[in-house]
Amino acid sequence: MTHPANSPRLDRPRPPRRRWMPCAAALLAVLALGACDAGTLLTSAPDTPARTLAGTATLAWVSPTGTTATNPVTFRADATSDIVTIKYFADGTFLLGSSADRANSFPVTYKFSGVGVRRVYVRGYNAAGAQVAGAYKDFTIRDLIANVPYFFQYANTYEPGATCANTTMAMLLKYYGASYTPDQIYSEFQKKSQDEFKFDTIFNRLAARAGLKQRIRVHMETGSIAEMEAELNRQRPVIIHGKFTSSGHVMLLIGNDGASYTMNDPAGVWGQQLCNGGAYGGSGGAGVRYGRAVVGKAITTPWQGSCTTFDPNTVRYHETYLVP
Repeated sequence: MTHPANSPRLDRPRPPRRRWMPCAAALLAVLALGACDAGTLLTSAPDTPARTLAGTATLAWVSPTGTTATNPVTFRADATSDIVTIKYFADGTFLLGSSADRANSFPVTYKFSGVGVRRVYVRGYNAAGAQVAGAYKDFTIRDLIANVPYFFQYANTYEPGATCANTTMAMLLKYYGASYTPDQIYSEFQKKSQDEFKFDTIFNRLAARAGLKQRIRVHMETGSIAEMEAELNRQRPVIIHGKFTSSGHVMLLIGNDGASYTMNDPAGVWGQQLCNGGAYGGSGGAGVRYGRAVVGKAITTPWQGSCTTFDPNTVRYHETYLVP
């Protein structure tokens, strides 16, 4: 609040002026910091999942689960029953969206125009519209890996129902600049191009022939989801193997928004049922999104195990590296 510099003089004595400016300045400072979410507690512990402002109202982040997410990002949070609406803000003040959908953890999906580190606030409001809880977390926002080629395995001439591996291999080779089709790979290597133990050797031979610097190495039931996602965070598409069907399936991972993975699926659109070979549909699987949890189960099922046994240290994926 401010007062005119030349206020009219009054005949009666003026009482002492109240000191409004310090309060206003303090309020503006608090709002600028976004600290109204939970006072000084939030500023001292930004990654703590929940903070309470009043009463028993609490909330906690559900997704993204890590600190890196791919555009568009889906935010979710859980909240106690006295919170009826959740709003998400970027950098404290820019509203990303709001949700009252408790059954689905108050989801809001937003595509950021700028990438990099963004501080996202989650704020819970009661039925009267008052904010009763809040927290924030820093995320590194990345764009989906762009311009990744797609091949549909059922358009292949040779064994369209059994060529997911060389079809995925062709996508990655073309992404890096080598124009091999799935049928060309099959013509030269036949069923060997479907063998996960020969996969790297064939990819690397074709990459070298095309003059590429990129090579891949397999982590055969020795990788972790964190390692796989770290590879993706380097903006490298990742070939993954898993029990998406009863006989196993290969896909190309190109994005992660914290709640779902974005894939180039050579077989079309997966029904997201583990080990179910008949759960596919559609005529193309470019840029399809599958739930992070169900994909995590598919890629952590030991190759010789059942679809009810999961080991987080048995992820099968291919890491890209460069040669001189």
